[in-house]
Amino acid sequence: MGMKIIRVLLLATGFCLVGLAARAANAPSGEKAQAVRLLTAIAHNDYAAFVAEGDSQFQGMPREQFAQNAAQLAPRLNGGYQMAY
Repeated sequence: MGMKIIRVLLLATGFCLVGLAARAANAPSGEKAQAVRLLTAIAHNDYAAFVAEGDSQFQGMPREQFAQNAAQLAPRLNGGYQMAY
C-alpha cells in the first residue's frame, strides 16, 4: 500500500475511534474500556498500547504512521472529551 493510502486509513481510523468513544460512555464495560485504551494510546502517542490487543495485521501498522496521526489527534483528545453511547 502506498504511504498516502496508509495515512488516510490511519486518519480515518482515528476519527472512527473518536466516534466510537463518543458512543462508548454507556456501552458495555468491555467496549468502553477498549475505546478508552485506544484513545488514551493515541493521546499519549503510545504505539505499543495502541496495537497491543490487535490482531497481527493491526499490529503491523507502521509506527511512523501511527505517530503522525497521533500527533494530529492528540491535541483534540488531550483537550478533553466526553464519551456517550
